[in-house]
Amino acid sequence: MTADRDRSAVAAEAWLSEVAAGTPGDEIPPHLAVLAVEAEASDGTPSSMSYANARPSEKLTRLAEAAAFRDGADRSVKEAGFESREAFERYLDGPARAAPDITSPDHAPDHGRNILDRFRGADELVGELPQAIEWDWRLYVARGTITELVGRAKAAGKTTLIGHLIRAKLDGHLFLDQPTSAGAVVLLTEQPPASLRAVLERTGLSTRADLRILLWRDVRGSSWNAIVEGAVAECRRVGSTLLIVDTLPAFAGIKGDSENDAGAALQAIEPLQVAAAAGLAVLVVRHERKGGGEVGDSGRGSSAFTGAVDVVLRLGRQDNPVRPTVRTLSALSRFDETPAELVIELTDSGYVALGDQTEIAFAVARQAILDVVPEPPANGISEGEIIRLVGGAKSTVGAALRSLLGVEVQRDGEGRRGAPFVYTRVQSDSGFDSPDAPYGGASLGRKQILPVSVGDRQAAIFHPVDDDEPEDVDAAIAAAFPWPGEAASA
Repeated sequence: MTADRDRSAVAAEAWLSEVAAGTPGDEIPPHLAVLAVEAEASDGTPSSMSYANARPSEKLTRLAEAAAFRDGADRSVKEAGFESREAFERYLDGPARAAPDITSPDHAPDHGRNILDRFRGADELVGELPQAIEWDWRLYVARGTITELVGRAKAAGKTTLIGHLIRAKLDGHLFLDQPTSAGAVVLLTEQPPASLRAVLERTGLSTRADLRILLWRDVRGSSWNAIVEGAVAECRRVGSTLLIVDTLPAFAGIKGDSENDAGAALQAIEPLQVAAAAGLAVLVVRHERKGGGEVGDSGRGSSAFTGAVDVVLRLGRQDNPVRPTVRTLSALSRFDETPAELVIELTDSGYVALGDQTEIAFAVARQAILDVVPEPPANGISEGEIIRLVGGAKSTVGAALRSLLGVEVQRDGEGRRGAPFVYTRVQSDSGFDSPDAPYGGASLGRKQILPVSVGDRQAAIFHPVDDDEPEDVDAAIAAAFPWPGEAASA
């Protein structure tokens, strides 16, 4: 098969997409008509090869020929591999029409058309651009884009995170406080069967038929373009809008030093860009380099991987975590609404969002204050002593102390030199976890602070209530919890 015919094949599919959208003229373009003749069998009769097994150029030629039937041409749609005209009409009107064949590595030629003819004014083009972002996982994974997830191999928890994301998306549930679009998922995974089974069972996916899985071992040695073409076809078949590749280098066949080659990186990303251009949301996974690094710089290999995607996520452990199950999800994104950082935790029921670092520091300070403030009849301690014992930012500890005042902490004294306020624990069993407590439901922009009981201790969780997040969370905390009868800045 020549390169010219490969290019023509892609052009045929592009033209077919236009036919389905009702935008081209009635006539098949000349270069496709020529291709149609070439696709005939050597004896001059149409090839009897089935549509599913046809070469890409033959497959797309038949679709282009059959497209003419829509305008009344006297052709048999069976030559295109369809059982009836109605079956072909359903193909043209369905999701399959937008996804091109990409087995050819060279799928962006000009096909004899003048490049200048393709320039359009922004006022003309804007009518074809989506008015709203179609999120499969709001803020992080959008249709028509590629998201990259990077983390340390066997340490960060990337596969577990993806498993819980898939479980949420299959049913359209929230994931990390953000909505997902319900629907099937297509997953390409390098996981060996034994560890894959454990992940599926741990994340509640072992009984889901709407999670379509392709194992790396089953396509080892296949070309990367052919693998992506098959994955896109499976997305069409099951109606999935999300394609996940875990990991990209394994499936793309990138080995050793090739991972540092920008050319190899771009060649690996290119088929996925075509898949994204067809309307799929694509999520790819890569391992982090040994030295780690900041989001956008931590991925192993060439920076061309990161430069070619739309959203970069880094999943990592914290240097001094509150608990070993806590992770930080950092992000670089082309979308302004994607948060730069989110602290998350793996629980028995899956991953939960805890908030950003400021919110976590606030919650930790609250708990630390409860640990150091004495209970009556012991003498109380001053705010300065509390700050010394708790450590951390003075403003954070002060705001946390104010949030506990009158709920779990009480103060005595005159608040002046020689007679400072001193603090002790409230002895009452009611208050903090009561819905009538003054602390319950205080708002911090996009998060609402809710009191909860954890065993014999009290803690705070942060619940999203709207999309507006204050620029200065510290100031918001101080405003939410001023000293009784005093201004927040006092």
